[in-house]
Amino acid sequence: MGKPKVLVSACLLGYPYRYDGKDVSLSWLNDISEHVNLIPVCPEVGIGLGVPRYPIKLVRKQGFIRMIQVSTNRDLTHSINRFARDFLKEVGAFHGFIGKSKSPSCSLGDAKVFSDIGDEVEIGRERGLFYEYLRKRRFYVPAISDVDEYGKIDEFFIKVFMLYDLETKGMEGFLKENIYLLKAFNPRIGSSPSLSDILRSMKVPLRRITYLQLLKRFIPVPAELERDFIKGYILRQEFADAIMNMGKVKDERLVKYLVPYPFRLKLYNT
Repeated sequence: MGKPKVLVSACLLGYPYRYDGKDVSLSWLNDISEHVNLIPVCPEVGIGLGVPRYPIKLVRKQGFIRMIQVSTNRDLTHSINRFARDFLKEVGAFHGFIGKSKSPSCSLGDAKVFSDIGDEVEIGRERGLFYEYLRKRRFYVPAISDVDEYGKIDEFFIKVFMLYDLETKGMEGFLKENIYLLKAFNPRIGSSPSLSDILRSMKVPLRRITYLQLLKRFIPVPAELERDFIKGYILRQEFADAIMNMGKVKDERLVKYLVPYPFRLKLYNT
């Protein structure tokens, strides 16, 4: 069986590519490597910058975000965009992105922006240039960062596998297995959605209430457990554990929806 393909900032996989060489690896990535293809990428090393390297800043000039190396005043914007273009051509289709927070190339939206390279006070926060390039061309691909909590990680991998199903099983196979899960993301979607409807749904957060409604199609949920989940007293992993411990989970689709990613991904492939 094939695996979904997830791009990951290389430093999060243990590569010593951070600007200062510091280890910022995520241990939980080891838990999912058996079930997804983790593709390391470091745009800054990819354009020839070394480790350690001089600091880089995002600078807003005439309404545009530029990537500037402070010590050399070198504008790296075109180099990063060219690397992103070539990388996308090489890697082909992919199903998710895990980026390094605050990175001027890989941040999902918390990279500091300055009005000039000499400034020390930021004027805002933006996406890193590499991720911005990916986002503009694959708007529907789910993304998380190293600082996201387990609820977002869980939802991220649900979407990763949905996109993988769409690619490998086609529209008919995808809808057969995922229509109820799709409706949990987008309750207004019809039973015969278009491809664009599906892709837009990938950007919709999974609300607890719609997720619960999905699960209740397959199994009765005790009122107390339902209340605790809706109010956020328990996370989806605890919620899933509680239902599975009831010993009534028989439908394979329900198991697939309940599995808290990335902790029990093996159940998805059984």
